[in-house]
Amino acid sequence: MGYDAYAVTIFGVKSDINDFEVTEKKRGCEHKIDKDAKFCSQCGKPAYITDTFIPDELYQEKYKGVDIIRPNSDSNEIYLGVLIGRTDYNKKSVCYSKGNITQLIDKTIERLSKIEEIAIFDVAFWTVLEESY
Repeated sequence: MGYDAYAVTIFGVKSDINDFEVTEKKRGCEHKIDKDAKFCSQCGKPAYITDTFIPDELYQEKYKGVDIIRPNSDSNEIYLGVLIGRTDYNKKSVCYSKGNITQLIDKTIERLSKIEEIAIFDVAFWTVLEESY
């Protein structure tokens, strides 16, 4: 596979995915099953599955205008803010911010300051390096 790496720069606050995820237990299929069954006798799927996700309401209401960024799906670290740019190993760097960076930072601070759980002094620039071998 070889070496691969990338780095992202984010302006915002660092948090933990567990603070945002919701876990739901739901049916694995639509067939009728006995209440104690672990698997469906018709299709073989589990009777119930556990689904973990970040609810859409967080994006649409509470964190409107703020990106939820998870640079590494193996990590519980997430960032609330804006993705500034990304640099890949042996590839061209990409700047995601459009227009004036100062205005983008001001807007991000304004949006983050409306979220009561966030202490505005926790807002910073974060550069996250991810490597795989």
